[in-house]
Amino acid sequence: SLGLVGSEMCIRDSAYNKLLNECVAEVDGKNQKLADEYGLGSFERWDIDQEIGELVFSDDRAPTLVCSVTMLGSFSDQSETWMWGWANPSLLEPLTRDTNVLREYGEKNGLEDLTVEKTSATEGEAWALSALSCRILDGLGLYRGPTGNGFVVMMIKGINRSDPQR
Repeated sequence: SLGLVGSEMCIRDSAYNKLLNECVAEVDGKNQKLADEYGLGSFERWDIDQEIGELVFSDDRAPTLVCSVTMLGSFSDQSETWMWGWANPSLLEPLTRDTNVLREYGEKNGLEDLTVEKTSATEGEAWALSALSCRILDGLGLYRGPTGNGFVVMMIKGINRSDPQR
């Protein structure tokens, strides 16, 4: 089940689980399209510019792909928790601005998972919440960036191949 621990209403809600599974399948399709069209997932490195909310993919230090992103949240392997971007004080506001829409959506629709700053979650549950967020915010896809103790999930809002002369 994809309902989050601590949110009993969601665990027992099969319609919610069905929605999450649909969103994960949707994101898989979107990410496959980004991989096919732009090579997403094949670059040596990624860097984030928090000031302007850009995710830059590169090979041999030459920027190849530049994406405008929203930092949806972060997952910790150690504590097995998911923290929303809007709740993370180490992230700059331009990078998390859109996540406030998710919190409001959760409040309006009774989806506690979108309104709790930090919650117990498995890796799969964190990805499912990110996929739901991608649907709500109409993102192009998701990127999972590895960190020292888990990963961050960024929603891609726009994408451009970088000018090779840059």
